[in-house]
Amino acid sequence: MNKRVGSVLHMLISLGLGAVFIYSGSLKILDPTGFAQAIANYKILPDSFIHVTALYLPWLEVLCGLSVLIPRWQKAAILLISGMTLIFMLAVTSAMLRSLDISCGCFGSRSASVGMETLWVDAGILFGCYVWLMLKKQNKQ
Repeated sequence: MNKRVGSVLHMLISLGLGAVFIYSGSLKILDPTGFAQAIANYKILPDSFIHVTALYLPWLEVLCGLSVLIPRWQKAAILLISGMTLIFMLAVTSAMLRSLDISCGCFGSRSASVGMETLWVDAGILFGCYVWLMLKKQNKQ
C-alpha cells in the first residue's frame, strides 16, 4: 500500500475510533444512573461493582477516545479500546445466550437491544483497531 494512503487511512481510523468512544462515553457520563441500570441488566457483575463501573468506565472511554488522537498515546489507547470491545462482546454474547431482552447500553438511552447487530458493530471496531495496528507497523518500516 502506498505510504501516503496508509497515513491517511491511519488518521481516518484514529478519528473514527476517537469520535465513537468520546461520543459513547460522554452520553454515559451524562446519565450514570441509566448506565448503571444497563450494566445491571447484563446480570454479570456483582452489585458492589455496578456503580463503580458506571462511574469510571465512561471516563476511560472518553480518555481513550481523546488519546487515540495524540500520537504518543495512540497505541495504548488502541489496545485499551480493543480490550474494552472484546469484553463488551463477551457480555453481549452472554446476554444473547441467556435470551436477555436488554439494551446494549453502548450509547446511553439511545442504545439498541443486544443482538447480532451489536456484535457486528463491535467486530467493525476491532477490525479498525487491527488495521490501525498493521498500518502503524507498516509506517515504521
